[in-house]
Amino acid sequence: MKRLVLAIGVLAVAYGAAVPARADYAVAKFADGWCRVWVDSANKPAGGKFLWWHHHHHWYYKFATWDSAQKHLGWAVKHNRCKHW
Repeated sequence: MKRLVLAIGVLAVAYGAAVPARADYAVAKFADGWCRVWVDSANKPAGGKFLWWHHHHHWYYKFATWDSAQKHLGWAVKHNRCKHW
């Protein structure tokens, strides 16, 4: 029984070490109306805010991948929520 518990503990630690770090991306809108994809959404941009998105009953501003954030930035520019350089 001790070996089983030890094996499960080793597997749990190995799994935790194998999971890659997750980067967060967001779409930041600045005071002058320009937007860009913002890396590390834990830090707010100086002079800007994050655009929020609605999906069914859930509101969010973080994206798991750069491509997803770029897609939402394109949508925001297309619908005149902001400008892109």
